[in-house]
Amino acid sequence: TTVALLGALATVGVTVRGASFSRNATEASVLAQSKLEELVSLPAASVTTSVPVDGPGGSDTVDGNGNPGSVYTRSWSWGTTTAPDALRRTITVTVQWADASGAPHQVVAQRYKVPQ
Repeated sequence: TTVALLGALATVGVTVRGASFSRNATEASVLAQSKLEELVSLPAASVTTSVPVDGPGGSDTVDGNGNPGSVYTRSWSWGTTTAPDALRRTITVTVQWADASGAPHQVVAQRYKVPQ
């Protein structure tokens, strides 16, 4: 009976850790997509050759609902495409977090912004 109970408890532990990781990965994906959509919706003037500057765009720390917090670190950057017009921007958003054991994880979302 003891062996069966220990086996059942081990299964519960694995299930809880798996559910926690799935929740964190889903929240990180939603946070990345939300920031990506916010950046893509900027006016077309913001994707000229001078503004925004290539490189780091910024970062923040948020909770699972996007409110200020410390669960996730979200960073974003801009890059300029090289062909054919060098005006399109690549927007990259990265969301990082550490699980309960301290192991780091991240979700990366990327999209083009085309001036109109």
